[in-house]
Amino acid sequence: MQLFDLNPFFEFSSDLLCITDTTGTILHTNRALREFAGWAEGATPFSMLLHPDEQKWVEQELARLTNSEAPEVAFSCLCRSHTGNYERVAWRAMRHPREAAYYLSGREEQTTTLTALQNQLAHVAQELQISQTRLENAQRLASVGSWELDMITHDLWWSAEIYRVFEVNPNETNASLQLFRTMVHPDDRAAVSAAFSAAIANRTPYTITHRLLFPAGRVKYVSEQAFIAYDSTGTALKAIGTMQDITAWQEAENDLRRKDAAVAASLNGIAMTDLDGLLTYVNQSFLDLWGYDQTDQVLGRPAISFWDSAEHAAEVIRSIREDSKWMGELLARRTDGQQRAIQVSASLFHDALGSPLGMVASFQDITEAKRIQAQFLQAQKMESIGRLAGGVAHDFNNLLTVMKGYLDLAMLSLNLDDPLVHDLSQVSKAIDSAAGLTQQLLAFSRRQLIMPQVISLNAVIVRVQRMLLRLLGEDIELQTILDPELASVRFDPGQCEQIIINLAVNARDAMPYGGKLTIETTHVELDEAYIRQHNEEIRPGNYVLLAVSDNGVGMSKEVLANLFEPFFTTKDQGKGTGLGLAMVYGAVSQNGGRIEVYSEPNAGTTVKLYLPPAEMSESTIEQPKAATTLPRGNQTIVLVEDDEMVRTLATRLLIAQGYRVFAFRDGPAALRIVGAMNDPIDLLITDVILPGMNGRILAEELQALRPSIRVLFTSGYTSNVIAHHGILEEDIEFLPKPYSIDQLLQRVGELL
Repeated sequence: MQLFDLNPFFEFSSDLLCITDTTGTILHTNRALREFAGWAEGATPFSMLLHPDEQKWVEQELARLTNSEAPEVAFSCLCRSHTGNYERVAWRAMRHPREAAYYLSGREEQTTTLTALQNQLAHVAQELQISQTRLENAQRLASVGSWELDMITHDLWWSAEIYRVFEVNPNETNASLQLFRTMVHPDDRAAVSAAFSAAIANRTPYTITHRLLFPAGRVKYVSEQAFIAYDSTGTALKAIGTMQDITAWQEAENDLRRKDAAVAASLNGIAMTDLDGLLTYVNQSFLDLWGYDQTDQVLGRPAISFWDSAEHAAEVIRSIREDSKWMGELLARRTDGQQRAIQVSASLFHDALGSPLGMVASFQDITEAKRIQAQFLQAQKMESIGRLAGGVAHDFNNLLTVMKGYLDLAMLSLNLDDPLVHDLSQVSKAIDSAAGLTQQLLAFSRRQLIMPQVISLNAVIVRVQRMLLRLLGEDIELQTILDPELASVRFDPGQCEQIIINLAVNARDAMPYGGKLTIETTHVELDEAYIRQHNEEIRPGNYVLLAVSDNGVGMSKEVLANLFEPFFTTKDQGKGTGLGLAMVYGAVSQNGGRIEVYSEPNAGTTVKLYLPPAEMSESTIEQPKAATTLPRGNQTIVLVEDDEMVRTLATRLLIAQGYRVFAFRDGPAALRIVGAMNDPIDLLITDVILPGMNGRILAEELQALRPSIRVLFTSGYTSNVIAHHGILEEDIEFLPKPYSIDQLLQRVGELL
């Protein structure tokens, strides 16, 4: 960049000035020449200005420049003025050092008064000052200063703006290379020096951005550009350049880079689109979220193509355009086909004038969070239902115990041929059904007390097969495919039978016109990919599979979604409680397994139970003992039962068999009386759930007083007092309610 704009010198000079090409065609003229010749600006042959008699020899003089015989020539000739007269003009012509052009300067050979010359100089000086002021104002507004360096003397000149950039006073400090080098940031000095040296060596422009260091560590960023002039021998003569303060721009760029780094590192997917909804930017998390590797796989694609429902996504984009923002949830489809729930926060972004440029959105994968939330809500629901079921089971089983006990006593007083025996046996069956319903309530809420044992699923299936044939009827074929090498599982035997029966009954009801029921056992391996895909809380590894399949009417997706909800049923009124599959789900989960259901309308249903195999060292199932006559005895028994009717019934039954019984309503009363007794105590029969002190604490404190005492717990609901997660602890003797006379007396006899 040159220091001054030279156009005013050229235009307002009193000399006749022009620039021609090598053919003599005038390219530019100044005002003095135009006024002398009466021309307008334009391409005119220089020969048009000359007297016809002098055109040839003048052309010969100019040809000396073309042939490089002389760097400049001078001549005097007659030139036609605007009046039509010819005036003698003294000319000097020079060849442009790099371009194919001539500079010509002419002056009329006549005397000019000193006053006219002074006026002309004053006018030029005024115009020059105006141009200089304009240049300085422009440089200040653009924060651009200019400098010139004499490559021979190393003299340096700065414009006013350079002094302002360096924050030094031009009246107190002179421009110098030493001052410049001192102001350059120490870390940038080598780069600045290398860039300038390379520009000289390669004859290329000098361009660099570097820092200036000020007191207290303050930094400015500047951008420099320069060109270097050389003589005919290639020696560098002068460097002319500019320096622009770009601190504000650089800090803004650094801020953008920091923000870009934050966006790029965000765990949320970030994307930008144009106003047409085509992707223009995505970060790495966006690619990871959808399963892509490179940005070129997604840029330029419509944003709606990444969602499971393009129509819904299009509605979202319309909403953003109309309301400037949108927040909500969309269902995304990954490249591997997986569907993911995505929380979206999107808005328009605008330029400095407020015009919309496009859309920007943040995406968070909430699939796992929704699964956990659903599990939490389900757990809360099951906890609430479980508390209700536990309370109902406790009180209801007490009532059933009393009813069953007195019913047994009534039946014992009758002859077997008495007509009332049949009627009362039907009442007994109804009581057993009511007890089963209570167990189902506890099972689906995972509060049923279970006693897992190592069992063979094949053996359980064979054992219930005859019962299943009766339940299914003649129009349904039963097929069993049992793996002879099937591993044992640890499961409550009664629960296992109940699960198989429930699944078989459901399958029967799904085949009203007959069909085929298949029960199959085998081994399967569930790997980490399977566990992750199904969002299950079980460990990968080998499992024992029990599959129950039918070719019945099948189920819709809506029915499948609610299949394990308690009290949900598709059966007619009075034909189903809605607890069967809920019980199956609770029982399988309680025993460490998982359940899957595959079904489509008119395509049948398959229920698969995955159960962890039992350790080989675990003991096998105990065979039930054969029933014997009711035992009698004369031992001393402490009975603690808060329900008065149950307490009265049990006391009566035990005394009738010869036992000595001390009955109490609660634990503190029993401890107080027993502590004062000297009589031997052989057995404690206590309810688990008692007011003030539960049965376990009572047993521990009583055993501290009487170490040899045996303990039998009874309850319709234990609330984990004697069980861990519903599994009965080892060495605990337990009699579930409701119990019959036979069951109570048999257990007492076994313990004594």
